[in-house]
Amino acid sequence: MTRTPQDAQPAETLAVLLGSAAADPVKSAQLQTIFGQLCHEFRNLLNSLRMSLYLARRASGPNLEVDWAAVEPRYSAVERFIDRFHLICRPMSLSLVRLSLGVLFDDRIRSWSRLLEARGRRLIVVAPDESPEGDYDPMRLASGLDDLVAWRTFAGARETDLRVRWSIDAQVFRVDWDEPRAHEPRAPDDEGREATPSSSSEADLLAVLTLPLLTRIIASHGGTVQSSGPDGDHWRLSLRWPLDVRPILRETSSCVASPPCR
Repeated sequence: MTRTPQDAQPAETLAVLLGSAAADPVKSAQLQTIFGQLCHEFRNLLNSLRMSLYLARRASGPNLEVDWAAVEPRYSAVERFIDRFHLICRPMSLSLVRLSLGVLFDDRIRSWSRLLEARGRRLIVVAPDESPEGDYDPMRLASGLDDLVAWRTFAGARETDLRVRWSIDAQVFRVDWDEPRAHEPRAPDDEGREATPSSSSEADLLAVLTLPLLTRIIASHGGTVQSSGPDGDHWRLSLRWPLDVRPILRETSSCVASPPCR
């Protein structure tokens, strides 16, 4: 993945750095060593805090001025962060099937379009005339692309078209993402502070974790992710992985395929 300019948003800078590590088997293994036990300890601490929250809520009665409805989602967001970050670091198994990539896009386009239309954006998907079959894990890939659409829905410019082209080139799946870069200032919140693209904690975490997790998924398929970064008039992302993933994964013994790798 390309380097983000120094004036980029901290979340995007962190995303690029984590994505670079996720694409490198040695670095991802080092991250697993460093953060594996730490994630486990964080989860135990979070569970203890959740129990404390539950007991405090029961004992507080109606007079304690605490916005419990706001506190609980924050705990849940931290829990999802730990789960996703751990998924980026740890070895990733795949359940491969041999399908046209059009099957995945046909299944997801409607929900992606609804999400974007809520922000006044339009999704344009360009597919090839012929769609040869290839290897991929439809659950992993759909999950990564769902997060990507959710993130870019909030991070991209309002009232713009988002173009996704998928194709086959030299026995390689290609997915190319292109959208105008957002230039409009963020609207202030009720207290006059600059608002984030989404007020939800989940959307904030997407900005940090989407690219690294998608990179981990594509790297597990023997592929690469290239991002243009936030400079220029357009934000572009290119995914590449081979149609025949099984021979690559047999060499690395890192997949659980359907049918199993031999």
